[in-house]
Amino acid sequence: MKNLKFSNQITIKAKSLFLPDKSNFEKPLYFFMYKIEIINEGSEQVQLLTRHWDIQDANGNVNVVNGEGVIGNKPILNPNDMFEYTSYCPLKTNFGSMKGFYTFSKKNGDMFKSLIPEFSLIVPNNIN
Repeated sequence: MKNLKFSNQITIKAKSLFLPDKSNFEKPLYFFMYKIEIINEGSEQVQLLTRHWDIQDANGNVNVVNGEGVIGNKPILNPNDMFEYTSYCPLKTNFGSMKGFYTFSKKNGDMFKSLIPEFSLIVPNNIN
């Protein structure tokens, strides 16, 4: 894949939530849920093709995740359409962060990337 440019025609918002009932404090393994909103603010229909995540834990370890689509979908967004989904992330530390990008395709085949802004994964009441 050639070097794709980043575009600001897609707005991406992220929120995370710690899931104590899914976590195992003895292991340790901390589970977080995150919700993503993807909004097409451009004038053309686009399709989300791939995702790239950089997941960093409190020790500075980075797990890179690449894959097709999101949660088994390659959503098509018309202008002003929004697609949202929820997914999960396990961490071995009680805080970390996620960031990355999605790759999109326009109807004419042109491809571009949209940044996923960095967001925190934090166990509540764990950081002073």
